[in-house]
Amino acid sequence: MAACCVGRVAAEKYRLMNNLKRKKILAISYLFPNSTQPNHGIFVFNRLKAMSKYADITVINPIPNSPVHGKIDKFKPLKQVAYLANMKGLDVYHPRYFSIPGHLKSIEVLSYRLAVLSVLKEIGTDFDVIDLHWTFPDLPTGSYLSKKLNIPFNVTLRGMEAFHLQDSGLRKHIVAHYLKKVSKVISLSEEMAIKANEISQTRSKTTVIRNGVDTDKFYYINPISCREKLGLPLDEKIILGVGALIYRKGFDLIIKALENLLIQDGLANTKFYILGAEGPEGDYRTELSNFIDKHQLQKM
Repeated sequence: MAACCVGRVAAEKYRLMNNLKRKKILAISYLFPNSTQPNHGIFVFNRLKAMSKYADITVINPIPNSPVHGKIDKFKPLKQVAYLANMKGLDVYHPRYFSIPGHLKSIEVLSYRLAVLSVLKEIGTDFDVIDLHWTFPDLPTGSYLSKKLNIPFNVTLRGMEAFHLQDSGLRKHIVAHYLKKVSKVISLSEEMAIKANEISQTRSKTTVIRNGVDTDKFYYINPISCREKLGLPLDEKIILGVGALIYRKGFDLIIKALENLLIQDGLANTKFYILGAEGPEGDYRTELSNFIDKHQLQKM
């Protein structure tokens, strides 16, 4: 009897240890930094790096490629991205997939999958969950692997553009179709959670989790001390915009609003500062400068 009890206890301990063992996560994301674009999707890297404290994570970030890419300035540097990189402890694979810039995007459903499978053929398929950080062409590949490996697949919605509603092609329909098949949806905002539910009925499997903050890097400092350090007048009211200098960030909307804002009582000394650099979608600095000139806000 005693031996039997000991056996049951040992079995229970083994079960608990099995449940507590580090999970193995396969993270797949079209959006991710690489050696030539260190800030491209840096928020995906930051989250996965934080998660790596609690799970073993392998990242696959397929890189678009075609004969055309070598002839387009913004794509040329991608040729230099190594197949395998270690980013602060994360193993990141960069297989190539066939893509024609701006055309025939639906073919990427297959070429993206083949690129991911080429990595898995090399490293194996011993994973507990598939973690996607973009929608297209990630979702069809995630769904395929989920069935093939019999493991769940999750996706994080990181912006309204992830639904591809602005596209005239098939991408928005592909995204809507595969969102229905996802095991779990993580949305960075309630607005995106509502939109996902409208197009794919995902409310019951959606959790809203906003982007985290690294409090070692971002923390409160007395505003007066900050202004003195940066040489900013203490009597100014400051609006700060942070993001890639691309059209959809909406910096032009703030600039236009300044016309009405500056005539309000007590707001004549308001200044708008923009912190950002060229993004993968282009460089909007010239347009912003022209917009400022048009609205005669150069000295504001």
